Amino acid sequence: MGNAMNSLESDSFFGISFDKMWRLIAIIVFTIICLVMLLTFKDYGTTWDEEVQFVYGEHIISWFRTMFQDRSALGYFDLVYYGGLFDVIANFGVRILPFGIYESRHLVTVGFAILGLYATWRIGRLVDGPVTGVVATLFLILTPVFYGHAFNNPKDIPFASLSALTLYYILLSSRALPALPIKLAVKTGFALGATLGVRVGGAFLIGYLLLFWTSRLLLKPPLESTRYWLRTALSRVAIVMLVAWPTMLLCWPWAQEAPLTRPFEAFAAATHFRWEGEMLFRGKMISSLSVPWDYLPTWFLITLPEAYFVVFAVGVFLLVRMLRRKDTPSRSGIFDASALTFTVAFPLVAVVVLKSVLYDAQRQFLFVLPPLAVLSAWCFVMFLRNRGIHHLIRLLAVSLVGASFFFTIIDMVQLHPYQTIYFNRLFGGGLEKASTQYETDYWGASYKEGIEALILHYRPDSSIPIKVANCAAKFQTEYWLARNPEAHRRFISVKPTEDPDILLATTRYRCMNDPGRVMYIVERQDTPILAIFERHPRGVWISSDGK
Repeated sequence: MGNAMNSLESDSFFGISFDKMWRLIAIIVFTIICLVMLLTFKDYGTTWDEEVQFVYGEHIISWFRTMFQDRSALGYFDLVYYGGLFDVIANFGVRILPFGIYESRHLVTVGFAILGLYATWRIGRLVDGPVTGVVATLFLILTPVFYGHAFNNPKDIPFASLSALTLYYILLSSRALPALPIKLAVKTGFALGATLGVRVGGAFLIGYLLLFWTSRLLLKPPLESTRYWLRTALSRVAIVMLVAWPTMLLCWPWAQEAPLTRPFEAFAAATHFRWEGEMLFRGKMISSLSVPWDYLPTWFLITLPEAYFVVFAVGVFLLVRMLRRKDTPSRSGIFDASALTFTVAFPLVAVVVLKSVLYDAQRQFLFVLPPLAVLSAWCFVMFLRNRGIHHLIRLLAVSLVGASFFFTIIDMVQLHPYQTIYFNRLFGGGLEKASTQYETDYWGASYKEGIEALILHYRPDSSIPIKVANCAAKFQTEYWLARNPEAHRRFISVKPTEDPDILLATTRYRCMNDPGRVMYIVERQDTPILAIFERHPRGVWISSDGK
């Protein structure tokens, strides 16, 4: 094991330089990832918020097309508190791509997810070299909650990916201080502004920039006078903000009307956002307004692959060993490790301290996964690189991490296209056990598969259209019916309050407890995800064999 690792980190490998070899490996990894995602993106159903996000994007485009006369974007629900950068890009994708509205938007979402993987690779490469960059990318793509959301989450994936890109530029620019090139300051500003243009709550990244830049400067004794040192650093902060602010406002009509005050109003609204609803947590229905303090940590604990916990143990082992031997890491290494740890831990601690409203598992905190993947990969590579550790111990660590990801891949394939409902076996007990204790398809992505089964198997016994409803958003039924002209004739989409003949139900809000007759079950790993209920006998269910 030691010889193998050393050969990978030698100056050359079979005549190919070390750096070129790992660049080639990175290209292969990204090529495989892109191919898999491009071949499967149409398998994913719509999620609850996608319709309003699409409409908001259309309102913003109309705002510009009418030269600011169409003011629909300025009063469209609470979305006025969010920039529409992603939605505008996605809606242009709808106009260009040869797919349906939401299939096209899903492809754009995939593009943002790949950007997040790229940023993760760059961060890993920056802090510890090309090996860590590739391993960090693998850690992130093999995290089911990230992979599953990468196809149909128009809020949290763009934000997570742009946050990772901003973090990369913050860490990169901090290395060049105080003589930071203006070009790099501008890139940092664009990345920061784009992130804020998706969710203004990303203002914490401004705090990261100030904290990390200040920390880096304190680690470096100034070569010039202190006055020049401070003046140069502050001028670069000014450049970053002068670029970031208009970038943030670019697709945000509501904030454009008062660009110096409304972003702050939106940030205040985001910190006090209230969504009231019931959620299944530890087998009990709880309110989003009174979640226990460990709600978010628990979700990460039960949904991260076991490999993360193996690497955490490895990291603790390395830290204890370093302290006992009084090893002194480089200042740069201490800074990078501390910065990554802070970006993972701070948001989780902040929501506990602030008692924030939480819901939908951990989807709003996907942005901590890229730095967590880098930190995990760094610990793992450092452990394997350490020649003072017995090769059998290293082999054990590799075996455990490899086994974890092997079974994770199997789970991801079996759960497809619902990787977001993955639960690890160590703390979550697997999907079948966890489904009785926690939320699964809370966003209704499985309605697509339910509608496809309904179209294929259910035959009305009259010419009167069958009324079909679901327990989430009406468009999640309506859209997939409209995509099939023949089905659109046989079925009509209605709300649950309009006495539907057929109800598609997930487990959220106890919807699967409907008293109707169960006609069909969508399941993964022997676990029901969605049920089709017949409330009024208006047709016959034809099985796959025609009976």
